[in-house]
Amino acid sequence: MFHVEHYISILYIINYFPGNNLGYKLKGVLILVDNIKLQKEVDKDILNRIMYLAKKAKEENEVPIGCVIVKDKKIVGEGYNRTEKLNKVLAHAEILAIEEANKALNTWRLEGCDLYTTLEPCDMCWGAIRIARIENVFYLTNSEKNITFKTTKQQIANKALEKANIKLLKTFFKEKRN
Repeated sequence: MFHVEHYISILYIINYFPGNNLGYKLKGVLILVDNIKLQKEVDKDILNRIMYLAKKAKEENEVPIGCVIVKDKKIVGEGYNRTEKLNKVLAHAEILAIEEANKALNTWRLEGCDLYTTLEPCDMCWGAIRIARIENVFYLTNSEKNITFKTTKQQIANKALEKANIKLLKTFFKEKRN
């Protein structure tokens, strides 16, 4: 039984599965009491850093979310929300951390990296995480916000251009893989 005076944090561990249509699957739940290991140890410095970044975002009147990307137990990228300050819809903590890790590692492929964030990533960030090939995602808090898109999407009905585009894409990837 946990006592109220204990600090309890739960990290949800998500793992990338390329064969899965969704791309990610819940791997497990990590529970920390007073930052003491119950299932798997998470570096206290990482937890402190993402909380520091979230507080920094709040000080700048941004949504308080902090994020770091770790490879081989070293932080290679970090970010906090800066959408208001940069007037940029893409300036989420996770996206900024991914961009910094891309520069630090000199690659867009972040294989072997783990992402730690204070809040479950939004759909946009999940997409970027998946494309960047980040292997594990750890977050402190579930997002209660379910986004309902008001934007509709519709495929353009032009079979000739669709075929030309498919051919263009296939040719590009075939040349890249040869």
